[in-house]
Amino acid sequence: MADGLSRRSILQGLAATAATVGTESLSAAPASAAAAAAPPKPKPPDTDWAAFDAAVRSAFDRMNMVGAALALVSAGEVLHTTTLGSRMLTPRRPVTTTTRFDSGSTGKSMTAAFRRQPRGVLEPARPRVAPAAGARPGCGQRRVGMGWIREEYKGGSSLVWHNGAFDGFTAFVGFLPQHDLGLTVLNNMTAGPAGIWFYTYVLNLVLSERFGLNVGVPDKVLATEASALDDLRTLGSKAKPVSFSVVEPYLGYYEGGYSLVREGRDVVLHNSSRAVPLQVMPEGSYVMSEGFMVGAAVKLARETDGTPHIEIVGIETVRRTTGRG
Repeated sequence: MADGLSRRSILQGLAATAATVGTESLSAAPASAAAAAAPPKPKPPDTDWAAFDAAVRSAFDRMNMVGAALALVSAGEVLHTTTLGSRMLTPRRPVTTTTRFDSGSTGKSMTAAFRRQPRGVLEPARPRVAPAAGARPGCGQRRVGMGWIREEYKGGSSLVWHNGAFDGFTAFVGFLPQHDLGLTVLNNMTAGPAGIWFYTYVLNLVLSERFGLNVGVPDKVLATEASALDDLRTLGSKAKPVSFSVVEPYLGYYEGGYSLVREGRDVVLHNSSRAVPLQVMPEGSYVMSEGFMVGAAVKLARETDGTPHIEIVGIETVRRTTGRG
């Protein structure tokens, strides 16, 4: 919930899951010595974009997305753009190539990746990169530099990427340097359960259709997203309204800018501009029923000295500083 910690933490967790499904097979051993010597070449510019768009639109519909836009670029030119859906649920104004999306943390990476030259143009910087912890098994090398993640795989291919998210928006920017190809995917959905899976699908569709990499992975992404959504529905069917008498001793102000308050029929967890209603699970824990971290588990308990605390499971624990008075 805190603007820096929770958004980044949940995004990294979701991205790690998506990456495991979406790019692991890039590390597969090449079929021949010739394939190992040189990465596959891009298909010519007359790629069947109509079929590509049809597949993307089908995934968009299956994931019940609201709006999205994507672009592929090469050699300083835009190869293809696709816009889908609406800018918002109401009114239903279509997404266009000029629609603005919140890009989240990708803006930091883009700022770091370019520097202004004396002649007044932007050119890529060449950062020193450090090995990153937690590289996936089979990945030849994973490095991080200036806000970008670079993953190198057998066969000579590499992916340089970063993602971003904010309430109601998810973004992805990635490059395949050996193939002179860049991809941007923007959508107006929260990162989970749909936002990250949509860009993961598009990325792997590009890899499989253009380069013969990760064949079959787009279908796995669709299945994984559907399973995640089913899990969320199951969670929602079990969640019930909060008992005020049980929660009342925990109302008040907490560390990190949190507060737990009663608003009408809801018990709401506040942090900065976010207000997230809680519901209770059968075993007595709580769950966020709306917002950026919908489905996240929350526990209310006390320290050994009796001070109430809120644990956002897997994210952070904060102590109460002031009761509701």
